[in-house]
Amino acid sequence: MKKLYFLLVAILVTSLSFGQSPIITAILDGDCSGGNPKLLEIYADGMVDFSLYSLENQTNANTTWGNTQDLSGLGTVTDAFVYVTTAGSATAIGTEFPSLGSATILESNTMNVNGDDRVR
Repeated sequence: MKKLYFLLVAILVTSLSFGQSPIITAILDGDCSGGNPKLLEIYADGMVDFSLYSLENQTNANTTWGNTQDLSGLGTVTDAFVYVTTAGSATAIGTEFPSLGSATILESNTMNVNGDDRVR
């Protein structure tokens, strides 16, 4: 009987943890004034607890990762898109992407990137 309980618990834990990951689906460096809007789109595949994740970037020719951004402000999200943007892009996002008005958006200077920067 103990083996059966162990098997059931193992199956439950595996089913809850399988396939739950954030996926970066888009990085946008807009062509409005100041390169706005700047936006990173992440898809929460399954139930994702963003307190377990952070973002880092490498700007221009830098080869070290820096500007770490904790993503816990996004909370726990299930099968939905979330967005990370800079404080200066908030107005441009509302103008250029009005459908994001109700989206989960985190403001962060980590996303102050342009076309030759890297994000992980």
